[in-house]
Amino acid sequence: MVGATQKVYNRTLKQAQKARVSGSKDSTAFKVLYDLPLMTIQKRLTGIRKSFKNIAFVGPNPYFFLQHLPKNYEVEKFYFIENE
Repeated sequence: MVGATQKVYNRTLKQAQKARVSGSKDSTAFKVLYDLPLMTIQKRLTGIRKSFKNIAFVGPNPYFFLQHLPKNYEVEKFYFIENE
């Protein structure tokens, strides 16, 4: 096929996958779609020398995010926003 485009990231498919596993937080699929990206974000935060006192969290499982924040973070305000 000449001129056929290929999707590198299929947003609709990813949303359907997340919706399907969002109910079972103990499943491996949930950990892959939600927890692993959070761990990546938190590793990147450790490389930033600035400490953020106000945090807005969008998505499920905010407790996982808070549990794995670097120990030196002093959070004053935490906003949790569900993305439904």
